Amino acid sequence: MTEIESMESQYAHIKEQLVSLSTDRRPLEEELRTLRTEYEVESSSAEIPEIVRESERSTVQYKMKIVKLQQKLHESHNKTKLLMRKMEDAASVSEKALTTLQEQQEQQQQMQQQMQAMQDPQQMMMMDPNAAAMYGSQMGVF
Repeated sequence: MTEIESMESQYAHIKEQLVSLSTDRRPLEEELRTLRTEYEVESSSAEIPEIVRESERSTVQYKMKIVKLQQKLHESHNKTKLLMRKMEDAASVSEKALTTLQEQQEQQQQMQQQMQAMQDPQQMMMMDPNAAAMYGSQMGVF
């Protein structure tokens, strides 16, 4: 698994946890509202304030978890963007190197053809009409 796939997997997992925590928090907030209402009605009861405090603590804990997951999500997103930029840069460098290599191969092929033509008078005459005249005059044909 590549680093990008790993980051994407972490990103998806963190996102799932974030959604899960958001949905888990709603019943607690609703319960907190209900408990506060009951507490206001039955303010003489000593148990209700403790339940309210416990619910508030739970809500705060969930909110803290959500913030941490959002931070992880943000970090994962930034790392993914950085890796994508690095991949694009690497692709650009590879493309330039391939183009340079192709150009070098073409030049080398042209040089080889020229060298072969210089060694074979018939090919040289076909490539350059002036060379044919020079070769013919050297051979006493013209």
